Amino acid sequence: MVEHLILSAFRGATALLGALITVLSYLVFRRYRTRLMLYISIGFGILTLGAVLEGVLFEAFAIPLDQAHLVESSVTLAALMTFAYFLGWRSGGG
Repeated sequence: MVEHLILSAFRGATALLGALITVLSYLVFRRYRTRLMLYISIGFGILTLGAVLEGVLFEAFAIPLDQAHLVESSVTLAALMTFAYFLGWRSGGG
């Protein structure tokens, strides 16, 4: 039971910090109109979505933790691919 509370606390903290970083990077985009900050905001939004999705699948829908974590890991991979693409992968590194 204690492990479950710790996992929930860390998942909640991850979701809150991810949401904060998403909002802050979006605000920087709006202020300076740099597309890179918009893309970073999108990447962090996707990353945060994965963390929230794992918790929702496990807590609300009683999906086994290993399956919920597989979904979260897939979304994390998509977020990292988003970062890689917008940071220069699409144009060969620059």
